[in-house]
Amino acid sequence: MHLWNSRASESPEMILAAFNLRDDEHAAELLISLHLQGVFYRQDNLLLICKGIAKLLEGDLWMSRNLMTRLIDFYRRQQLNAYRPVCGLTHRELEIIGLLGTGASNTEIADQLFVSEHTVKSHLYNIFRKIKVGGLKFQVQRY
Repeated sequence: MHLWNSRASESPEMILAAFNLRDDEHAAELLISLHLQGVFYRQDNLLLICKGIAKLLEGDLWMSRNLMTRLIDFYRRQQLNAYRPVCGLTHRELEIIGLLGTGASNTEIADQLFVSEHTVKSHLYNIFRKIKVGGLKFQVQRY
């Protein structure tokens, strides 16, 4: 199966589907390591299988709603973890750093994020604490 998976990744026109799976748990195990476009179960009737194959040939995915939901949740968790730096900054803290990097003042950041200036300062305090910046006094100046 892994050989077919690598061939499918090299050939975009190839469609990879699994047939005769027990249930969503079985399918989820396979989806961890294989890039399947279609999933068919033992209890699927011939009409449903034909409909699924037709959809796959049209370029669509064919999976149960439950499996698709699990897959989306999995990728969301992967994405959240991929963008979280080692120092443990939250997405809001990263957003504030990004705005700070554009030269925005605390007030401008607060206005853009619809929060108070005090909230921005609290986030900045947490950011500096997490990245171990301490004892520094600085002032951002605009030119």
